[in-house]
Amino acid sequence: MVGYSVFYVVVSTLNGPQQDTGGILEMEADMKKIWKQCLIFLCLAMLATGCSGKKQPAETGKNTEASKSGGTESDKKAILREDGQKKVDFSQDYDPADCISLDADYRGIRFSEKKLRVTEEAVQSEVNDLLLEHQKLEEVTDRGALDGDTLDVDFTGTMDGKTIYDEKHYQLVLGSGFAVPGFEEQLEGAKAGDEIRLDLQYPKDYMDAGLRGKTVHFTVTVYKVSLASLPDYTDQFVAEHTEYDTIASYEAAVKKKLEQTKREDAVAGWMQEHTVLKSCPDNLREEYEQKMLSVYEMAAEYRGDTDLEGILKEYGYASKEEFLKDNKELIEADIRGNLACEYVIQKEKLSSTVSEYVEYMEDFAKTTGYKDAEELLDSFTEKEMRQYYMKKIAADWILEHADIR
Repeated sequence: MVGYSVFYVVVSTLNGPQQDTGGILEMEADMKKIWKQCLIFLCLAMLATGCSGKKQPAETGKNTEASKSGGTESDKKAILREDGQKKVDFSQDYDPADCISLDADYRGIRFSEKKLRVTEEAVQSEVNDLLLEHQKLEEVTDRGALDGDTLDVDFTGTMDGKTIYDEKHYQLVLGSGFAVPGFEEQLEGAKAGDEIRLDLQYPKDYMDAGLRGKTVHFTVTVYKVSLASLPDYTDQFVAEHTEYDTIASYEAAVKKKLEQTKREDAVAGWMQEHTVLKSCPDNLREEYEQKMLSVYEMAAEYRGDTDLEGILKEYGYASKEEFLKDNKELIEADIRGNLACEYVIQKEKLSSTVSEYVEYMEDFAKTTGYKDAEELLDSFTEKEMRQYYMKKIAADWILEHADIR
């Protein structure tokens, strides 16, 4: 059985069965928020602490364990009211040194300065993403659809007499690459009022085994063809749509964020490669198994027409136990990454004040689309945020003592 990645399942289950990252639909605005939040949740859990996502309306965590620094789950925002000079408690009810070993010394790791450098192209890519979020659509009536245009369409897809797609007024961007090969291409030249029928065969190596080599019959009704126009990139635009007042301050913040992400990713990769899992407390393993299952549970809740067991069955798993067994390697990679950070913090006696921790959460909130730490903790448990913060502290220490050349 193929072990589907959580990234794949998040994308596919939010839109319903038979859809995936190579599938027919691009995420709509609210779906993008959930998808990006899931991606952040998973990447951070595995030491890849990039903060490029957006917030979601539902809470990601299902932890009910009391937070050592922030009160109980029912009062998980208590950390925001604590004495700023108090030390954050990073201790665990297990010794990470009993759980893992490192096959190399994390002190003085050699990193390539070139690989840690952020290019101007990377910064401009972030700028372009911001502009695309605020693009305006202008209806086109004097020509057919071209690559890059947005089509307002209804479409259905049937396979073996069963409807597997049924979308109303979907905004499809031609050339986006989110469709099965042949779908977008055959809509080029379409005009408002056109009804187009497509018979498309899915590739034999398609991600979803249920569609491999199968033919799906599509009926597409076009309501509108629109051309996207990007807003002017000015200080005023930046001030209206970001936390910054000028292009210069915004791009400086973007570069700083990308640099931090690159550096932490470099540490994460090294730690994953050199950490050996010797043992794992049962409650810790259960916690990380639930982390993975919670993404599917959230997708089921969002869809509203199935539950966890139903989603797992759609992807070929007869039970939660079978799913967890098939994804054991991914779960243990998650566990290794977190234990490695706890190990470094313990060995080097690293510490932090509550004020530094809250400042981190405030910054995290801004880079992930939340208003502030107060709102952030409506979606993340304090325990989750503390785990992410521990990763940052460990990565910062390792980089401070690294050999970067």
